[in-house]
Amino acid sequence: MRGLRAWLAGLALALTGPALAADDPVVAVVGTHEIPLSYVQRQIGSVPLAQQIDVRGALERFVDSIVHEEVLFQYGLQRAGESSEWREKLKAAVVRILLEEQVRDRAEITDEDVARYYREEIAAGDHEHIRVSHLSFPDAAGCTQAEGQIASLTDLAALAREHHENPAFAERGGDVGYLMRRSRVLGFEAELFELSDGQLHRIDRADACHLVWITERTARTPPPLADIQDELRRRLEQRREAELLQAVLDRAHAAVPVERRPLP
Repeated sequence: MRGLRAWLAGLALALTGPALAADDPVVAVVGTHEIPLSYVQRQIGSVPLAQQIDVRGALERFVDSIVHEEVLFQYGLQRAGESSEWREKLKAAVVRILLEEQVRDRAEITDEDVARYYREEIAAGDHEHIRVSHLSFPDAAGCTQAEGQIASLTDLAALAREHHENPAFAERGGDVGYLMRRSRVLGFEAELFELSDGQLHRIDRADACHLVWITERTARTPPPLADIQDELRRRLEQRREAELLQAVLDRAHAAVPVERRPLP
């Protein structure tokens, strides 16, 4: 332990001795980029202790390695300006680093995050579901004509198989499955929950006329947290990554001017 302390004291003296303490001298200039002694100190400090060099004897070589690295970096930037292939490689590397450091590495979700999401969004949410059969027409005339042919769910299913614009729904006779109020399958799910079951309803909207039949209504109990926590964690990670990515994009766009032009 005493030897380690002495070695650290020697390292500190070599880097921050009296001749250097009052200033931060530049030890090299690469292009227009200055490399100060403080940068060298930080680089040495980032090396694992067991691998740190005896800077009193090899400081010059360590600075040389930093200079070589900066030369290669600036050479790569020059090549990127001369070659589209190099530019794409450099761009991919920079974007990858930004995404790793600013997005993925910061998107960690804790167990408490998952538990809170379950309590607030899953357990306390609206779990009522309705099953709906549906058929739409682009105008009111089509709806009116179809209404006169529908006296039962079977009639609606027959017309849906023939006329529904969605092939998957047409194959199922207009059955769109179970919906929740916040679903976005039809675009007006909240209105459907106010309708009575077991009869035909007509909904006129600006873009189309819809015929719907509520075939089933149920309240489903959410699964236990333990059964879905992995899925919830992935969902939260995706949400946080999207938020972090948008924040990075906002900062980048604030710093880099962009001019969008019409496509030819």
